[in-house]
Amino acid sequence: MSEKTDGRRDTQIKRVINSSLPDLVLPIRNLRIIKALEYDHIDHKIYWSMDFSKSRTVKRASINGTNVSFVYVYES
Repeated sequence: MSEKTDGRRDTQIKRVINSSLPDLVLPIRNLRIIKALEYDHIDHKIYWSMDFSKSRTVKRASINGTNVSFVYVYES
């Protein structure tokens, strides 16, 4: 995470291939509190879940950060 100038933290997902190559920051934006992160090596997708005060969501994206979509949304 990197610190923004207004004191907020910028959450990023980084892909580390191996120690000899630089990390790749995936261009997935608007991340809040990530509770879980999973990689599907068959379909090459990243899944993550987030909890908010009144909702829970699961999203997915391609490994390069494109095609972000909702998989599950629960609102109380």
